[in-house]
Amino acid sequence: MSNYAKSNAISYHTAWNYHKNGIIPTELFDMKSQDFGCPDCADQCGYLVQIIQYNGGTQTFKIDTQVSALPDFLKEFPEQIEAILKRLKTSDN
Repeated sequence: MSNYAKSNAISYHTAWNYHKNGIIPTELFDMKSQDFGCPDCADQCGYLVQIIQYNGGTQTFKIDTQVSALPDFLKEFPEQIEAILKRLKTSDN
């Protein structure tokens, strides 16, 4: 995310609002860390998503940008991540 947004309170506040609005698939909260698809296998990039729980636990997910490689519950997530990153970039300028 550092390529898109500076680490500041506005960015975190914006990201938190997206979380509260259900952008992050709830299925991820009950899963162990894993990869979905094959991020970066064909130079198509991917997203690294970390969920930090209140108890200090962390889940890390690598998510492919090619939605055909993703399970149904994640197919819209890469596009939503891209929209969030673009919005954060705009709000930080």
